[in-house]
Amino acid sequence: MKRHIIREASKNPFVSAITLANDVTSTSGVQICAQSVRNVLHDVHINGRSPRKKPLITERNKLKRLEFAKEYINKPIDFWKNVILRRE
Repeated sequence: MKRHIIREASKNPFVSAITLANDVTSTSGVQICAQSVRNVLHDVHINGRSPRKKPLITERNKLKRLEFAKEYINKPIDFWKNVILRRE
């Protein structure tokens, strides 16, 4: 039963403990509570995850960045000698 919980949590790190408990109950027929699932996962150092609410970069920004890169890709070396690069 512990191996099943660990395997399912490894396949999908965003699945909830309640869902895992229901899955174990339906497959093995043994009633298990969500806290027991959390304890098993905690023992093997698998912590909770939550999915991101939005993508890291929007489609619009992808296109703008690509356009910027294409604009400056073929600039001559003399152009880059006059550019001041800095970290913000």
